[in-house]
Amino acid sequence: MAGSGNIYKTVVCPASEHYRRYNNGSIAALDGRTLLLVYQCWYTTGRADASPGRVEGKLSEDGGRTWGTEFIIKESYEPGLYPGGGRRMGSPSLLKLGPRHLLLLHDVMNSQDDHRNYASRSYDGGLTWSESVPIIGKLGYYVINNDRAIRLSSGRILVPVADHRRPFDRRGVSFGLFSDDDGRTWTRGSSNVVVDGAAGAQEPGVVELRDGRVMMNVRTSLGQPYKCHSEDGGNTWSTPAPMGVQSPASPQTIRRIPSTGDLLMVWNDSPGPERSPLTLAVSSDEGETWERRQDVEAEEGHTHAYPSILFQNEEVVLTYYDHDPAPQFEDPESDSPQTGSWRGLISLKLAIMPVPQIYAG
Repeated sequence: MAGSGNIYKTVVCPASEHYRRYNNGSIAALDGRTLLLVYQCWYTTGRADASPGRVEGKLSEDGGRTWGTEFIIKESYEPGLYPGGGRRMGSPSLLKLGPRHLLLLHDVMNSQDDHRNYASRSYDGGLTWSESVPIIGKLGYYVINNDRAIRLSSGRILVPVADHRRPFDRRGVSFGLFSDDDGRTWTRGSSNVVVDGAAGAQEPGVVELRDGRVMMNVRTSLGQPYKCHSEDGGNTWSTPAPMGVQSPASPQTIRRIPSTGDLLMVWNDSPGPERSPLTLAVSSDEGETWERRQDVEAEEGHTHAYPSILFQNEEVVLTYYDHDPAPQFEDPESDSPQTGSWRGLISLKLAIMPVPQIYAG
């Protein structure tokens, strides 16, 4: 646990020989300084993307400085719930719909032909959850990153999705998936976002702009992320164009700073291939340019990615993985088609920064 200047950092879920990978956090503020964190835990000795995983949670009563004991929210082998038993579950997104009403989205991987997304809800602040139900009916391989669900000013819930077809194909095609009834029914947008390159348009994120449009950002293999816009709440999208910042093949997360109205982006400001450093930057012109850059993480030999962002009490709370490749353990599933080789240990880390510190870069 450490404070770096005005940035407070802690490892919320330290990896070990027995639990070698944690990732994909998302946080909701329940009341006051109480936070609920959900994340993906690989609960076997496998670290590959396709290794068995489940959704776990932790609570903080002090705004994220300290965290209680982990508890299971969604188990990947719930009997009879998913075809094939649910080989892997993860990539959770939390969305607060009311004082104690939470919507949880997560994925379930049964095979390279069946990787879909599900929704569950809680009416008691995350103590209990309903049975998960699919939000995409058609069989395929669909990716929704962690911390991706947003509610638009219209009330619509919008989630960006990458379609990797079946069996799994690295080249993604992105689209909007939306609900106008608090996540009970879902509609796939009528247009796709297509980008050239080996990765296509992967791991999309969305943010609503001041003029009511929605901006989508996508991971590419072209040395920088691309962006496009929707004027109809995520149904159709403009032709994607480069964002003008460098990035390896890794995702970006963008949220609006409530107290200033600017946009905050967290991503890897690097030509790659390493996912380092982990950087934040501010846009005061709705994503056209990014300024006041500062590194949150730049530890030599480590990489950091898959951030989540929460604003509360004039602070920004970030989660992201911390990958230390140095420890060497045999991985029984290192040949997973989704990842080259996850060596070492991957912990879930958290950073807290006062909003004024964001502008210190």
